[in-house]
Amino acid sequence: MIDIKKIIQESEIKAGDRVADFGAGSGFIATEIAKTVGEKGELIAIDILAEPLEVIESKSKHLGLMNIRTIKSDLEKENGSTLEANSTDAIMISNLLFQIERPEIIIKEAERISKQGGKIIAVEWLPEKMVSQGGNFSHSPQEIKKLFEGHGLNFVKEFVPGPNHYGLIYQK
Repeated sequence: MIDIKKIIQESEIKAGDRVADFGAGSGFIATEIAKTVGEKGELIAIDILAEPLEVIESKSKHLGLMNIRTIKSDLEKENGSTLEANSTDAIMISNLLFQIERPEIIIKEAERISKQGGKIIAVEWLPEKMVSQGGNFSHSPQEIKKLFEGHGLNFVKEFVPGPNHYGLIYQK
C-alpha cells in the first residue's frame, strides 16, 4: 500500500494546481489529488481502459469533486495524453512504468505536458517487492533516474511512499 497523503506532501501539490494522473486506474490517487487542488485546480485522470475511468467519474460525483476530468487514451503513443504542451503543474505516474517495456515513452510525454518548473512524480514497485514478475517490467530507481535525466529533467528528491514502493520527483 502507498501513502497518497505523503506523496502529495512530498510533491508539494497545492490548491489551484493542474495535475495529470497517468494510468489513473480506479482513482485511488486521483480523488485525493482532486481534493488537494480544490475548485480552482484540475485533476486530469488518463487511462487506456474505459471502465476504470467510469469508476473515477462515479466516485467524483459521489464525493462532489467537480474538478476531475477523464481521458481515455494510450500514453504509449506520441502525444498520448492528448493534453497541450507546457500545460500542467504536476504529473503523477504511479504503478504504471513497471507495466511498460519502454518507460521512456511515458516520461517523454510527461516532460512535454509539464510547465517549466512543473513536477513529475513517479511511484513504482521496488523490483524485489513485486508480487508477480510475469508480464511485468520492473525498473530499479536507478534505471528510472537515468531515463528522467536523459530527458533533461532535474532531480528533486527520492522518498518512501510505502514499504513496497519508491518515489522519485523530478522537475522540468
